[in-house]
Amino acid sequence: MDDRNLTIHNLEAISPIDGRDALMLKTLSKYFSESAYFKYRVYVEIEYLIALAQEPGLAFVPSLTPEQLEKIRTLYEHFTLEDAKIIQNIDRFGYKGSSPVHHDVKALEYFLQNRLKDLGLETHIPFLHFALTSEDVNNLALTLMIKDALVNTYLPQLHDLLNLLAKFAEKNKSLVMKGRTHGQDASPTTLGKEFAVFLNRLTDEYTCLYTLKEQLKGKLNGAVGNLNAHRAARHDFDWLLFTKNFVEQLGIKHNPITTQIEPHDSLVVLFACCTRINTIFIGFDQDIWRYISDQYFKQEVVEHEVGSSTMPNKINPWFFESAEGAFYESNAKYIGFMQKLQISRLQRDLSDHRALRGIGVALAYSFLGLKYTYKGLERIEPDKEKIKQDLQENGGVVLEGIQTILRREGVSNAYELTKKFGRGKTLNRSDLEQFIISLNLTPQLQEELLKLTIEQYIGYAQELAETAVKHWKQAKEALVKHQPPPANIQPLTPDKQSVASSPPATYNFPPT
Repeated sequence: MDDRNLTIHNLEAISPIDGRDALMLKTLSKYFSESAYFKYRVYVEIEYLIALAQEPGLAFVPSLTPEQLEKIRTLYEHFTLEDAKIIQNIDRFGYKGSSPVHHDVKALEYFLQNRLKDLGLETHIPFLHFALTSEDVNNLALTLMIKDALVNTYLPQLHDLLNLLAKFAEKNKSLVMKGRTHGQDASPTTLGKEFAVFLNRLTDEYTCLYTLKEQLKGKLNGAVGNLNAHRAARHDFDWLLFTKNFVEQLGIKHNPITTQIEPHDSLVVLFACCTRINTIFIGFDQDIWRYISDQYFKQEVVEHEVGSSTMPNKINPWFFESAEGAFYESNAKYIGFMQKLQISRLQRDLSDHRALRGIGVALAYSFLGLKYTYKGLERIEPDKEKIKQDLQENGGVVLEGIQTILRREGVSNAYELTKKFGRGKTLNRSDLEQFIISLNLTPQLQEELLKLTIEQYIGYAQELAETAVKHWKQAKEALVKHQPPPANIQPLTPDKQSVASSPPATYNFPPT
């Protein structure tokens, strides 16, 4: 699939993630496709084998020379789509005359056994997947997939979108507009400050997500979580320390006390943050949609595009509508994950399997929402004349300020006076001036109230917008400054996928 055209596969896909939206989400396939899942699991299996071979206390595992280390790491560094197809065939359809094993991790192990033979490392085959259960490999691979997807795709897109919100907030911090509460005219604010409200909330959630990705936990402790097989193989070796070091070297926090599965509590915390981000953007997209409906924003006219199949005059705010829908879809998945993933029968059941494989779908819909929101913002600009006109036609929005100043001066019925005068009415500046004069106030107080204009009555809106922009800039700087140190084991770099091919393999099933 190139960057412009959908393939027949995409056109026949059931999900729009792999169909209509595939081109916008292509980068995520490096992290959440079936091929990517195989690749990350190969990475875990190979690095675990290397850790065993390099451990002085495990003399029964053959060591690896620098040349052999370089060779064995090519199995994930140069992992290809053809490799993934072979593993899938071993698992589901049979391969080279063998029957299907119907177990994806065992299929991957058989694949690696034959690859080790090709590399002349037959003596290491018994130590592939040594004392492990499938979930040891799966949970670590999935955690790495999620972390890499966040770091390389989602967080950069969110970062760019928040930069754009900050730009809107800064540029329009002094653009006064009427506020609305309960959908009705309310005290004035500024357009920039309203953008700043969302920017400030999302800055905190960006920081949360950036931090939580480093708190994801993983386990490597065998079939029921006790390292039974490990300790049976070498009872006088500290397997607890070895597995802790291995998991942490992958850049994952170690969870030593589990059943067969890592209970996914840290994932659920991360997903809660993701749902908050989605929900905040739903509110933002809905507000922008309303402002466009009120003609507070002009939409870019793109000559070749169509707004309606029957009404040729229309430019619909469909980017924001599509973003809203995508965020809702993402939340539906995340909420389902949070309800399911922390529950597993006894020491293990497979009901979490489908949920875990769907994590990429949730992230993809949210990623799509970010992209649509960004594109929508690129196509709008404030209609300053319309905003000013609407403001001037609703002079009654300063009555709050008038009655507050009257209270300051000890007028006990200030609220009732202003309510009687203005409730439910459309007032202009002249109406307000006549009302103020009719109150028979001292000259100084009357002059103060007459000087209270809509444009001035914005409180600290401008300063608050500046504060939110500053908060975002400081948060970015702080996160860059306090990035965690890199793992001792180099992270997987799926962007280099298939840059070279591994040597041709010879397969013999079942392995001998």
